[in-house]
Amino acid sequence: CHVVSNVIVENEDENGDIIVRSRFHCAEYLRYEVRNFTGKYRHYLKHTDSGYLIALQRVDLVNREGPYEYVLQWWL
Repeated sequence: CHVVSNVIVENEDENGDIIVRSRFHCAEYLRYEVRNFTGKYRHYLKHTDSGYLIALQRVDLVNREGPYEYVLQWWL
């Protein structure tokens, strides 16, 4: 289950590119356990002739300090 809410357009430039932020909640079922992830997204969307493309996506986890059985990837 993945829920995205509170979607807000923060900025739009002269080219039509936009910055959007939102909040999310994701429930994952793995090895008979349910784990919850919550946090916020920030997307930089590039305007094209066919619509918008994701140029950059940032994910900030609220519960990133919790114990995990497998490694989460950190992208810098």
